[in-house]
Amino acid sequence: MTATGSARSQGDGSLHILIIGASGFIGGTIARKLAGEGHDIVRCGRGETVPCDFTRDTAADWLKRLEGIDAVINAAGIIRGDFETVHARGPSILFDACLTASIPTVIQISGLGMDSVPTRFLDTKARADDHLCHLAAGRTDLNWIVLRPSLVIGRGGQSTNLFAALAALPVPLGIGDGAARLQPIPVDDLARAVATLLRRVPQGPMRLDAVGPEVLTTGELTALFRSWLELKPIKLLPVPFSLLRLMGYLGDRCRLGSLTRESVAILQAGNTADITPFAQALGWTPRSIRAVLRETPALAADRIAARLFWLRAPLRLGLATVWIVTAIVPAFLYPLVGNQAMLSRLGLSGAWGYLAIYSGAAVDFMLGLLLLLRIRPVATGFAQIAVMLGYTVLATIALPSLWAQPFGPLLKNLPILLATLIMIILEAER
Repeated sequence: MTATGSARSQGDGSLHILIIGASGFIGGTIARKLAGEGHDIVRCGRGETVPCDFTRDTAADWLKRLEGIDAVINAAGIIRGDFETVHARGPSILFDACLTASIPTVIQISGLGMDSVPTRFLDTKARADDHLCHLAAGRTDLNWIVLRPSLVIGRGGQSTNLFAALAALPVPLGIGDGAARLQPIPVDDLARAVATLLRRVPQGPMRLDAVGPEVLTTGELTALFRSWLELKPIKLLPVPFSLLRLMGYLGDRCRLGSLTRESVAILQAGNTADITPFAQALGWTPRSIRAVLRETPALAADRIAARLFWLRAPLRLGLATVWIVTAIVPAFLYPLVGNQAMLSRLGLSGAWGYLAIYSGAAVDFMLGLLLLLRIRPVATGFAQIAVMLGYTVLATIALPSLWAQPFGPLLKNLPILLATLIMIILEAER
């Protein structure tokens, strides 16, 4: 008997399954589907039940985690960052350990389109795919599978959020000329496919293109989402790919949602495949996106989320600018004598007054910089609220007349407070 605990899986049919990336959109959906079928799910990742880190874990680390495991599913993926480690080197080390531990079933969630567009996202995924198939070559006792999905659609997905946001604009925007072709698959059907393939009789390694039954252009998909959101049909405004690549560059630099240079390149190239091998391996055919959207009508929350998509980054950057500017103005531009006069009412004068001015400016600048760089934005937002309330109380004690001034220097703290709370909510959901 191997360390995989295969005898246990022969009893009630349930499996002990290790899922890497179970906190993500695809991995989370797979985990819920398999748990609903009675399997025991071990969530593996940063902050998960079983901690793991592709950037530093060795084969020995993985072997400890694989004790008693019947199947491994790697659904880890990133849209920006260290692709080499997270997509290629880390999974390859995991697969080496799976071979040593004789794990009978391994499923790698990869991506479609690597043959048509050179991107770091797909290139690194492909190297891990090749390593898995090389290890399992000639092993008919292993059920090792690479799933290469096209665009995966479902509530909460990055791609879904992007297309819904494009569709919800007053004038919906097209991705380039809107002619790139995709073959989207519902995330629930992808999870069902994984559940089906777990029961496959081992035949050796297999690569499957996980696609839906309908080919759609990016323009048709955007129009379909606009209809789903119950918004008036309007002709798409094409956005040149040169501009999209610039937006992707800014998205990478400023960490602005799912719009990256990689995602723009993949969408520009498109990805489609013959659905026949996938459907034959499953014994059923995935649903079309049109059918799924008809079955799950949009709610008011979907329309609100789609419209807020484009405000998330500007709101954070706008608040960061306010804090940085309010740090610079009192310290270097506003007459110090004015600041000293107000601080004297709080018993701070002379050197203590200067210390209060410059230390306050330093705190404001640091909070603004943290928000600008998106370093723990939720915690930074709460810190800003605490500092702002402290300033408001001190200013009220020193000069209560500020509440009655025409330009409302203190009254403006209220909308800034509300904007910060909204920013915290939006950032917490990312």
